[in-house]
Amino acid sequence: MKPLFRFLILLEVVLCFGPATIMLAFSFIFVPAIFFSRSPFELKALLYLLPTIGGCLGLTALICLVLHLFNPTQGYITPAKMRLFILTGITAIIVTCILLGTNEYGLVFYLLPVVATIHLVYLGRAYVFRYS
Repeated sequence: MKPLFRFLILLEVVLCFGPATIMLAFSFIFVPAIFFSRSPFELKALLYLLPTIGGCLGLTALICLVLHLFNPTQGYITPAKMRLFILTGITAIIVTCILLGTNEYGLVFYLLPVVATIHLVYLGRAYVFRYS
């Protein structure tokens, strides 16, 4: 892969997944505070934990997919796990959008990772949709 394409892919990843990654980092701060509240075993507390776990799995899939795009001879996780992690990451973005609510300007920050995921999966389709 040419250096220009590598730079453009990295730029896409940083611009599209940057806000989502920052929100994931903040969730590591605020989600434990929910469990130290008066009633930590409410359904709402678990609903805030699930996007954090799904976001971590989605970020793992993103890193492995980008590394595979840069070095196609190397496989980092199996394609079946890759598909599962991608779906949990997209689900985490959708659940976060529903839980936190958004306006028309904030919706862009939720749509950018989904669009970038579709583009990166298209670029790595031979690896992602390969039989495990």
